[in-house]
Amino acid sequence: MSLPDFPDGGPATGTGAAWATLLTTSTLLNASPEGHLSGGLAIAWTVSEERDQLELRIRPDALFADGRRIMAEDVVASASHARQLYRESPEAWRWEHVESVEAAPDNVVRVSLSAPDASIPALLASFRLPILPAAWLTRGWDHERGPYPPASGCFQLLSASDDRLRFGRNDGYFQVGRPRLAGVLGNAPAGTMLRTTDLVTNGADLLIDAPLLDVPMLREDPGMTLVGGPTNRLCLLTVNLQNPVMADVRLRRLLASAIDRPALVRGATASEAVPASTLIPPEHWAGLDDMIDLADVEDVRAGLAELGLPPGIELRLVASATDASLANACVLLQEQLAWAGIALSLDLLDASEMRAELAGGRWDLAMSYTGYWRDPHELVRPLVVSDGSRNAGGYANDRVDYLAELARRASDDAYRAGFYQTIQRVVAGDVPVIPLFFPNYYDAMSTRLRDYPFFPPISAAAMHQATMPRPDPVTLP
Repeated sequence: MSLPDFPDGGPATGTGAAWATLLTTSTLLNASPEGHLSGGLAIAWTVSEERDQLELRIRPDALFADGRRIMAEDVVASASHARQLYRESPEAWRWEHVESVEAAPDNVVRVSLSAPDASIPALLASFRLPILPAAWLTRGWDHERGPYPPASGCFQLLSASDDRLRFGRNDGYFQVGRPRLAGVLGNAPAGTMLRTTDLVTNGADLLIDAPLLDVPMLREDPGMTLVGGPTNRLCLLTVNLQNPVMADVRLRRLLASAIDRPALVRGATASEAVPASTLIPPEHWAGLDDMIDLADVEDVRAGLAELGLPPGIELRLVASATDASLANACVLLQEQLAWAGIALSLDLLDASEMRAELAGGRWDLAMSYTGYWRDPHELVRPLVVSDGSRNAGGYANDRVDYLAELARRASDDAYRAGFYQTIQRVVAGDVPVIPLFFPNYYDAMSTRLRDYPFFPPISAAAMHQATMPRPDPVTLP
């Protein structure tokens, strides 16, 4: 198995770290292949009439890998640990309405909220709240050398090094007969080309989060299988509204209309994405089926002249250097906007440099991906609410803040949809961010790996039922 990154004991930020976390830990709720939430470690869950309290009953057959029953006290300790782990991260907002997590009689976990929050079930199904034994959380462990806490998930982490993670089957896992594999070896993170080469040359059987530019090649290989499809992850431009030039909404609208999104998708992702004009995919219950019309380059140039901006106006674009599709999209965007009279200078930065640039304000546009989400509040709250942790451009709109609060408190999806659709219309007019495309997601595998269904990323649930044929017995001469 090839992972794009390894867990390091801190907040899981990459796909690989999150995926490895979910191999060894279970979550209170699970997401189905269609994205619907249902019971995981919690066999049943209820919400109070005021919607400020959730109660979750832990399965009586849920065991850690050492045979000890998973108790409500373990969940309470895990919730406290997760909250502390993400306290200084951009994900800290997820706990902003969680007042307490307590153990109640009959192995029930009670989550009390300061106000209704429709995104809490998504947190309970997330890799950000893995369930670990309370005793281990109290005393701690060596994250590099182990031994490691008994797993609540389908596999137990046996050893970890810079170049390999070794997992064994958790025979006490509550799903009878699962997992079907005896174990998993995780290869060290490597460059994009090396990961795909490792799969094609039989160095790995499974490639988590296959690079999109390699998908056409993998699709043509008869020895490979691709499992995946469209997602709600969004590639977008964030606009630095603190810059006097970018503070003019007329320029932002011109910029948004000058981008040929289908061409961007073809060149940057090998057509493995869907052009985006809104924050949420149109087919989602909170989606909006609006389009940003592509403007003629001469019209864009004329619009710039009307704003008193000279031909070849210079803007600075920054982006992460870790994703090839992102780098390709930046270069293609440079070319597109050059024809329209906008000169982009491009800086591809590592993670620490990117954080410093976004905080320092010496940029005009930043290209990035949002995370995957299960509830639209997970996207809207950090991205376009005034104090959002991903609101790097400094966007502030009282109406958006108010609508996001109403959507968070509402219970009915059809009712919530109206709020999120209105938010998207307001954002489309203000242009603090410019949607570009929704990239597909794929896991790639050799044909030796079978029975591997597609679950919404990020999820390791497919590994519960994945199988491989037994090797032929060795015949001695």
